[in-house]
Amino acid sequence: MRILIDNTGQGQLEVLGVLTDQQDLRQKDIVRISSLSKGSVSSNVAKLEEKDLIKTNSGILKINREKILSFYREHLENFLIRDKNDPEELNEIRTLTKKEIEEIFETHKEELWSIISKVLSQAGERSDIESINSVFKETDRAIREYVTSKDGSDFKLIAIVTDKSYSLIENLEETDNLKQARNILEEVKE
Repeated sequence: MRILIDNTGQGQLEVLGVLTDQQDLRQKDIVRISSLSKGSVSSNVAKLEEKDLIKTNSGILKINREKILSFYREHLENFLIRDKNDPEELNEIRTLTKKEIEEIFETHKEELWSIISKVLSQAGERSDIESINSVFKETDRAIREYVTSKDGSDFKLIAIVTDKSYSLIENLEETDNLKQARNILEEVKE
């Protein structure tokens, strides 16, 4: 869990962003592509390896997608904790989502990775993305936007539970919100 609150730093995020955009790079390639110095790349790669976010094999760096997805799932699970101050419909959706989170990750792993990797690619250019936690918060926002602008029904549960403004839950019909929440769950299962 420490990774989610750890200040990952712009350098580490820039390395992750470069590795997301291009695969099978060496440290010297990252120096050439990024704004980082040789020493900074070396230091940041060591920190990322320590966190198991990247792996090195014969000098070739690869992003550890499974680990990042695992951390994103952990991030989402923090939203699934029931809160007595929240609308009961949201708590019911949290409960339903807890039951489906593994299925969502197994079925949509590539799509989730695609969204996370797009955010990582932007991290070097955006000052508001300064840690893995902020990458995940931006991923949440991107999923909410995806759900509202496209047929992203498979991500509706994630979008609703990560929406701190409650705007998505409020857009459910006023009557029988729980029934509609269960309908969303059924859409996800299909």
